[in-house]
Amino acid sequence: MPPKFYSHKLLLDEGLYPRKSLKRINGRHNIKHIKHDLNKGGIKDKEIYRIARKQKRIIITYNIEDFRKLAQSLK
Repeated sequence: MPPKFYSHKLLLDEGLYPRKSLKRINGRHNIKHIKHDLNKGGIKDKEIYRIARKQKRIIITYNIEDFRKLAQSLK
């Protein structure tokens, strides 16, 4: 029997497409965009990381290295 599909809670960083343009994954996962859905465009990475932790979301970003440093320093 195949494993049950799990719907992830994702947070799209500002540099990514708005979630409305990602129709396929939008129907499969709980997605929020930091700028278009949460109206938090232009905030610092540390604040995005804090929001993601509070809402228990996975951050999707091009800026991997800065977020990796934040995750290691703020455990």
